Amino acid sequence: MEGWRACAALRRDIDAGMTGAAMPRHTASSNQVLHRDYGMALLSSLAAILAICLCSAFWIATGWSSGSAAAMMAAVFCSFFASMDDPVPAIHGFLKFTLWSVPISCVYVLLLMPLVHDFGMLVLVCAPVFLLAGCFMAQPATTPGALALLFGVAGTLALHDTANDDLASFVNGLLGQVAGIVVAARVTRLVRSVGAEWSARRIQLAIWRELGEMAGSRGTPTTSPAYTVRMLDRIGLLAPRIAMASADDPSLVANDALRDLRVGVDIVGLQQGRAALPPQAVGGLLANIAQFFHQRGAGRSAVWSPSLLADIDHSLQTVLATRGTSPAWHSAVTALVGLRRNIFPEATDLTPIPGATA
Repeated sequence: MEGWRACAALRRDIDAGMTGAAMPRHTASSNQVLHRDYGMALLSSLAAILAICLCSAFWIATGWSSGSAAAMMAAVFCSFFASMDDPVPAIHGFLKFTLWSVPISCVYVLLLMPLVHDFGMLVLVCAPVFLLAGCFMAQPATTPGALALLFGVAGTLALHDTANDDLASFVNGLLGQVAGIVVAARVTRLVRSVGAEWSARRIQLAIWRELGEMAGSRGTPTTSPAYTVRMLDRIGLLAPRIAMASADDPSLVANDALRDLRVGVDIVGLQQGRAALPPQAVGGLLANIAQFFHQRGAGRSAVWSPSLLADIDHSLQTVLATRGTSPAWHSAVTALVGLRRNIFPEATDLTPIPGATA
């Protein structure tokens, strides 16, 4: 209902704007409501710190002139692929195409660049490779390889006013790049490489913990749009990981995530209408739901108790008996019916108490 009203209001505002009337400001959902995994962010930052420290220590200990390139590349690759569950294969693929770029880089640095004396000549010399690689970058299937190839060529051109176009500088710079990528891959493998099944489990646990907190909260309820945006983001992260995870784990089911989304919306609706309901109507029910999700969020096994169905029916009949007419009353009835259908889809029809009407 709220979504329908929002769409209707937006349609009216668009029609008014088409006539030249002033448009009201609509506040978009903030990206701060999206899913955040602080544990994986900490592991990713730890991997980047360790890789940079290793490259920098080797650079300082040996006095290697191109050691800074290794530290820089380690920082770039530990950060660039940090959002992946296992970044190592992507880093290895980037390294492969970086090595394939070495012959092209040799031609540029040792043969063509010394002949360039103005900007027009520089454009003509770089255009063939950069335009061709750019065409492949525009295709998702070839983007990683083309990006790595172009990155390797561009990184060795040394377009500075103090560049040294000689074989020793070129080899040192190339070795610095390769060393940084290798160190990034090895440290990432040791510190933060995880499987899709492990990541999917973490997202599921985050969903259950939030549902438990929402059901057990007695403060200001979470707004439904903010919760929906966050849950849809989590489902978007969860679905591909479930597809890649092992089929031997029956607990990783995409349908469960969608059911949890619907249950969360019902919890929000019930919490928002709680103030207009009798205290005994939903207090015990929400406490039981919160206990269930707290157990699941803590990684413990939990199943819906058959007594919860009786609690839902009792709460629904109690609310119906009040014969309210406020939006909060209708929201509570809708939420209770939704909980009954989502948690116990096979339950028989509710037998209403005398005098109760929807």
